[in-house]
Amino acid sequence: MVTAKKVRYQPPQRSLRKGGERPPLDPEARTFLEFAAALGRPPSYSLPYDEARQAVHDAGPKLSLPGPEMASVADLAVPGGAGAIRARLYTPPELKGQAPLLIFFHGGGFVYCDLDTHDGLCRSLAMNGRCRVASVDYRLAPEAIFPAACDDALAATRWLVGQAERMDVDPRRIAIGGDSAGGNLAAGVAQMVPSLAGQLLIYPWLDMRMRHRSHYVNANGYMLTRASLLWFRSHYLADLNQRDDPRASPILTPSLVGLPPAFMLTAGYDPLRDEAIDYARRLNEAGVPVRHSEHRGQIHGFAMMNRVMSAADVAVQEIGDWLVDLWEQPISDPS
Repeated sequence: MVTAKKVRYQPPQRSLRKGGERPPLDPEARTFLEFAAALGRPPSYSLPYDEARQAVHDAGPKLSLPGPEMASVADLAVPGGAGAIRARLYTPPELKGQAPLLIFFHGGGFVYCDLDTHDGLCRSLAMNGRCRVASVDYRLAPEAIFPAACDDALAATRWLVGQAERMDVDPRRIAIGGDSAGGNLAAGVAQMVPSLAGQLLIYPWLDMRMRHRSHYVNANGYMLTRASLLWFRSHYLADLNQRDDPRASPILTPSLVGLPPAFMLTAGYDPLRDEAIDYARRLNEAGVPVRHSEHRGQIHGFAMMNRVMSAADVAVQEIGDWLVDLWEQPISDPS
């Protein structure tokens, strides 16, 4: 396991101050939201599944630039309890010898997205983080409900860790990561696989109870809405009582002691903001090194919108810098 330097956690300023003043919405985010609202399109969750998934897929190139060229991109079939799990391994240029690996789970509310929607982001993470990236395409709801995604994430992680040397990966420098719903899976896997070197949590959905203040402050008008989150949850969980299961809500795990170092990215106008901040605080209190970057004027999903928002490239570079720092930390003696 990588022995990371302790980082003093400093919580960001609140989204809504006592006097009711909000931090300004990023001008590029505002322009995007105004343009999207002017189109007058119905929310994706009001469409049939196939049509909605295709709409989300088609929107990607309009928001994201193509990722950098890789030395190689290989599709993998990872063994899982319910059959093969699709994955994609990205290798950036100029990696020497056994390289670090980031295992990544895409977002999409457990209902949308796939390897292709997050291709550009994974390429950028590989390039900026100077590591291989294995993107995992877990089963989606409602065809496969909870805990199918959790099971796939855990099975894929254990298999990739076990195959490290065959893939020319340093088994001591393997981190986990994901955005939104994928951040939920990454946080859960980090709690179950103690050998991981780090956890990358990009505006993660960590609490299926949906009780934090930002769920109400940022409920409408900022792309990801509370209504859409309730819809996603209703299709992911067969029983509302499952929201109290730590596999569905990693924030409910009683002890976070001994978990790997974390990078937490949050957006000020995101319904999920406050639960991510709460989790970062708990990690810090448990002695876990945490680096937290809050983009106070941004919205959920902004890190994948580098065609329309300059903050996206800033955030991905911050993540890359953290990954490089993580790989450069001394490795503790496993004995």
